[in-house]
Amino acid sequence: MRRDLLKLILNISSLILLYIPLVMIFLEVFNLLRDLAITRSANLSLILNRSYSILLYFILIIFSDLVKSRSNKIAEEIETDLTGFLLSTKDKVDLKKIADHLNISENTVLTTFLKIKSKGMLKEFIFDSESKEIIPPPSSILISSAEDLILKAKLLELERLKAEGKISERAYEELKKEIERGRP
Repeated sequence: MRRDLLKLILNISSLILLYIPLVMIFLEVFNLLRDLAITRSANLSLILNRSYSILLYFILIIFSDLVKSRSNKIAEEIETDLTGFLLSTKDKVDLKKIADHLNISENTVLTTFLKIKSKGMLKEFIFDSESKEIIPPPSSILISSAEDLILKAKLLELERLKAEGKISERAYEELKKEIERGRP
């Protein structure tokens, strides 16, 4: 089964497991109030029966949240896999090839790609609507981006060490200058 189809099924199941129990809780409370108004006395067995049903519906609502979180996890996995796949390619790639590799539909490839691109990732990649291909940037841009990420990571680690008091201010400044010159 395709992963995007499984995600859709889980989303629909989550909605069903959320809204049907909510309606049933409303009906149970309504029926309980109606029965209490008719009998004009608090019948303990009636209240317990309705309470057990309401408790069961709350359990279904909690289960709905678990199903929804699994669906979200699949969506995150698809985003991660697509990002990794695209970053590992050097040539333009057809949507069908990506879809087959990731076990998702071509439409999901495109929507996920656009979602990732809107987040600021893969901003150098281009989608060619005529050929239905995703075109990576020249490899020099990718190398530059990777080098920038490594530089930022090293500077963050250096700042962390300074904040924890593991290195002095002077050592921090010297190491920072070396990192920024490209001699870590």
